[in-house]
Order: sequence, then structure tokens, then C-alpha cells
Amino acid sequence: MIIFVGVMLPSIALADISKPTVSKVGDMTVEDSTLTLVPGGSQIVELPENVKSASALPGVVLINITSPRVAEIIAQKPGRVDVIFNGKTKIVRLHVTVAAPK
Repeated sequence: MIIFVGVMLPSIALADISKPTVSKVGDMTVEDSTLTLVPGGSQIVELPENVKSASALPGVVLINITSPRVAEIIAQKPGRVDVIFNGKTKIVRLHVTVAAPK
């Protein structure tokens, strides 16, 4: 028999992502979303086809490209940063806020 003794902690959402807003600039499709993370939290995102680059200012988040179509955004410390993935015909831009849970 296993007995657990302790306190139940309230669940904390580690990530919240908005539905993307889509616009066209010439031949490019631009998807804008807002992502909120807690430090240590992460979010898996789909990359545009034929991704050419990924960029973000260092320190707030870490970008881990796990495959040609998937990346993980890992929150490191509180702050705000834009994460941009450039593909051949599509740009995915995430406005990321990393904040401690309330």
C-alpha cells in the first residue's frame, strides 16, 4: 500500500497562446500570435514550410528547433520578446511574454 501525505497545489497553466491573426504582405503570409509563459514553461509551435531562420533576443527565451517543422520555445526569465520564424512563403511571429504566475 502506498500512502501520499502532502498538500495539493493549485494547477498553474505554463503556457497560453492566442489564435493567430493572418495577413498578407505581397506573396508572404504573416501569422501573428501572442504567447504567455511562466519561467521554465515551454510551448511547441509549428514552423513554416522550408524555414530559413529563427530569431529572438537572447536571455528571455530559448528556441529549440526539434525538427524541420517543429520548434519548442522555452521561457528562461521574465521579460518580453518577439520570436520570428521565416519560411519561403510564410512568417510566424510570436509576441512572447514571460511572467511569474499570479
